[in-house]
Amino acid sequence: MGTSLVLTTRNAQVKQAFYRRTDPTAPLAPRQFVVGLVQHPHTGLFQVWISTNGLYIISVSAHRRIMDAETDVQAMKAVLGSQDIYNERKVDALFAQLAAETDEEPRALPEQVVQQLCQAIAARV
Repeated sequence: MGTSLVLTTRNAQVKQAFYRRTDPTAPLAPRQFVVGLVQHPHTGLFQVWISTNGLYIISVSAHRRIMDAETDVQAMKAVLGSQDIYNERKVDALFAQLAAETDEEPRALPEQVVQQLCQAIAARV
């Protein structure tokens, strides 16, 4: 199994360097994204996630009820799948709402789950 690296930074230059390095191999084209939900194997919570390049997954909310997670997925699709994606205020409001309504802070998904999700993304594009 490969080695994983988790990179967390607020430095815009570091973020841009990461994207420039991974974009040529990403299964998703620029401005493509995938939103979904998965049940966390340890917490049992339904986590809503987004991938903007198909190489990684960002969990944005976690819910006890699948119906609540599905509502979050639909809200994300409504904003990110429309012209609202270019409205920074609306995108910020969406993610603030998701954070406010989550039942718990989403936890990191196990590497195997992330790999399965990324493989599924790659197989469908």
